[in-house]
Parts: sequence; structure tokens; C-alpha cells
Amino acid sequence: MKDFLTLFLTQLAIASPQLLVCFVGLILAVMFWSRSPLACMLTVVALLLMSLSLAGVPLLNNYFITQARSGSMSMEQRGWVLSSINTVASLLRAVALGLLLWAVFSGRSRANATPAQR
Repeated sequence: MKDFLTLFLTQLAIASPQLLVCFVGLILAVMFWSRSPLACMLTVVALLLMSLSLAGVPLLNNYFITQARSGSMSMEQRGWVLSSINTVASLLRAVALGLLLWAVFSGRSRANATPAQR
């Protein structure tokens, strides 16, 4: 248990700059909610997904590594589980980035004339 907690906290410390950015982004999204509700809602959902990925993946990875060390999982099972966790995490991050892109471009009006049309 001590190894599990130490390893998890170390990995969380490594991810702390990204988690801090997510936290600041959440605060900013709440502050600007009345100005642009759709963009802020998309941002909040995206940043929560990113935070879940940043904290959840190390937690799950360490749990299954600990289980494998205790002999309750074969190397093949552990490899399959860790690959699955990381694949799901990658998909979560892709969805989060897509939501952030949607947030950036949502609610924008078209310009009347582009420089080439003037």
C-alpha cells in the first residue's frame, strides 16, 4: 500500500502543472460563463475530462501494477489491462481536445468581408 501511494503521489506531482492549468481554466470558464455560456460549458467539460485522465490513469495503472506484483494477474493480463486503460485515456484526451476546439470556435460570427474581398 505504501508503494502504491508513493508512486501515485509522485505521478500526480509530475502531472501537477497540467492539473494546475485545468484548475485555472475551470475558474476562468466559470468567471466568463455569462459572456459565452456554450464555450464555457464546453471548456468545463473538456477540462474535467482532462483532469480525470491526468489523475485517473496513474491511479488505475498503479492499482493494476500492484495487483500484478501480488501474483493475481499474469503478465499478459496486466499488459492487456494497462493497454486498455491507456487507450481509453487517449480517447478521453482526444474528446477533450475536440471540445476545446469547439469551444474556441463556438459563437463566432462571420466577418462581413475578408481582406481579399476588399
